[in-house]
Amino acid sequence: MQETESAIAKQPKNTARQEAEHLITVFITNKKSISMELIHAQPIVNSIIYSLLGITILLIGYFIIEKLTPENTWKEVVEKNNVAVAIVLAAFIIGISMIISAAIHG
Repeated sequence: MQETESAIAKQPKNTARQEAEHLITVFITNKKSISMELIHAQPIVNSIIYSLLGITILLIGYFIIEKLTPENTWKEVVEKNNVAVAIVLAAFIIGISMIISAAIHG
């Protein structure tokens, strides 16, 4: 019994500082691995968010133009095969898309 007590007494005891340093090292190591995973996923998440935002703004712009024009543009293009209206509508969509792209890109 005394042998085990003396063996325990001879073992170096971890101080509170050593324990704290060990916990900090473990926390930093785990945090780096988590943050590295988030760093790789962040551009993908940003692309999805900005794409959905751009499409939403484009659709809102289309519906505003639809309300401002005297004729129903969709009906003119699809049913009456009006090429001139289709070209103007395509130019509008491309123009708004370029503006949205420039605004999102910075």
